[in-house]
Amino acid sequence: MVVHPSAAQRSRDPRARRCPVALVLAGLLITACAGCAAPDAQAGDAVPEVTSAPIPVDVTSPESAVRSYLERISFAYRVLDSSVASSTVTIAESVRVDAYVQLNAMEGRGLDQRVEELAITSVSREETSAIVTAREEWAYRYFSLETLKYLSEVLTASYETTYTLVLEDGAWLVDRVDARPLGEIR
Repeated sequence: MVVHPSAAQRSRDPRARRCPVALVLAGLLITACAGCAAPDAQAGDAVPEVTSAPIPVDVTSPESAVRSYLERISFAYRVLDSSVASSTVTIAESVRVDAYVQLNAMEGRGLDQRVEELAITSVSREETSAIVTAREEWAYRYFSLETLKYLSEVLTASYETTYTLVLEDGAWLVDRVDARPLGEIR
């Protein structure tokens, strides 16, 4: 079982230390971008301002933990700050989320995404672990960190997903995600 670190342990973790440039960039993005743009928004449109933080985290059941995870990673990818998702993931999954945040930052882009439809198809729960399968429909688009303008029209993607969760200190946390695309992903 993966041990979820305490706040004190996380503060000593080198991954928890962010470079000042990344913090400034995340701060700018928080004030300069928002949730996924309206479907009629075009490539080149400015990214709207963030008007709210993600919904409160609910990790009391595997199903609610998956929903919170999806909300938190979407916000993390938008503001390029993987710590936003830390209350919904194990260390192993936080490394994967952070790797994608860093990749997008290095490529000079952010990701604005939202789940259009989430259908949980099964839940298999044991004492300290669970498997949740789902079918997901997403809307997404990338934006330029330099210009804060969208790089494309709104794109869509569908997946069949399997979430592996573990129960740590009374919280259901996403430990691994396996996603199978149900079509072309651009």
